[in-house]
Amino acid sequence: MPNDLLRGVVIGAFLVALPSAVWVLTMQFTGTAPVMMGDEAEQWTATELRRLSRRGWRVINHVALREDDIDHVLVGPGGAYAVETKWSSSWSTSYGRDRVLEGIEQVRANARLLKLWHPLKQLAITPQPVLVMWGPGLSKLNSQDRVRVVNEVTVVVGSALRPWLRSLDNGVLSEQQISGAWSALEAHLEGRDRADSALHRVPTSVAEAVARLALAVGFAAFGIAALGQILNWTQSMPLTLSLACALTLPAGLLIPSPRWRWMAWGWGAGLGLPSAALLASELVAFIVQPVL
Repeated sequence: MPNDLLRGVVIGAFLVALPSAVWVLTMQFTGTAPVMMGDEAEQWTATELRRLSRRGWRVINHVALREDDIDHVLVGPGGAYAVETKWSSSWSTSYGRDRVLEGIEQVRANARLLKLWHPLKQLAITPQPVLVMWGPGLSKLNSQDRVRVVNEVTVVVGSALRPWLRSLDNGVLSEQQISGAWSALEAHLEGRDRADSALHRVPTSVAEAVARLALAVGFAAFGIAALGQILNWTQSMPLTLSLACALTLPAGLLIPSPRWRWMAWGWGAGLGLPSAALLASELVAFIVQPVL
């Protein structure tokens, strides 16, 4: 390169482009990209559904009544809906058409399952199936094809979802049915969350592990400094060890608490380990002194 500026630009571009290329290739070869876009599409649908909260509607995501969950359940004055979201980069191909049919059958089964669920069955609520499609090329469809009914399933293109939601009628469900369905769904999800947390604990993230370590090290250093101040103040080893023991006891009581556990471990280690070392040195001196 003729000068340092261009040399820095080339080096910087290389350092950015190489990890980016590895990241893109990893997504492509592992099949992560479609999964990520599917998750993004579900967030788009959830955002549109949440807009109805101003009109008395309620939405809950990832309702699991069996192994596979229902992407979104919408309950409001205009009825109840089981909503499935699908994303594809090639809706016009045979794969895309098969994906539409697969989504239609999936959301029909979800709506049927939700209808037979005991709390909604008691409230006489019949959920309607809705399939929301996201992806390139769908915006070119004419207005009639953006919202259509296929095998009793309302198929809505993502760009037409907001106008379709605005057109939903009121007066289908009473306030008692809406609140009853919502309470039942909340109670069900709360129970499932507790069961999932007990069976499948979420692994500790790197950031959380670093934060815990920092708390433990910080409180350990504070405990060591406190022990030194106590020793300097009392000028008595037995009194210092007694006070250190008394100050360590609260840490033992706080260890079972997830919120205070790491601070308690650090405080206890900062006070306990140096105290144990001091006690050991005193015992050694007590044993060795008569011999000498």
